[in-house]
Amino acid sequence: LKDAKAQIAAAKYLKARETLLKYRKLNPGGTAERKMLLKVEARIRKLARESIDRGINLYQAGRLDKAIKVFNKALRYDPKSRTALEYKRRAEIKLKALQNI
Repeated sequence: LKDAKAQIAAAKYLKARETLLKYRKLNPGGTAERKMLLKVEARIRKLARESIDRGINLYQAGRLDKAIKVFNKALRYDPKSRTALEYKRRAEIKLKALQNI
């Protein structure tokens, strides 16, 4: 748990989740790591949502390259996000069309 706490303190939430999941596999039933995992997952969801919102704002402002990067970040937090996937796809199509002008 020491590693996970250090990762959380360093804002490395994805790594902390990975560490906690491994720990839970080896030590099922522990409540401290379960609570810590729930907090980490909530933080990851919040970061994904913030990244998606920022990406949409960049997309709407026409900053497509930056929007794509931010959507990629959101997808690292939540690989199944339909919103991030769809906006990333739209931004890539729009950017490609603009480059072909």
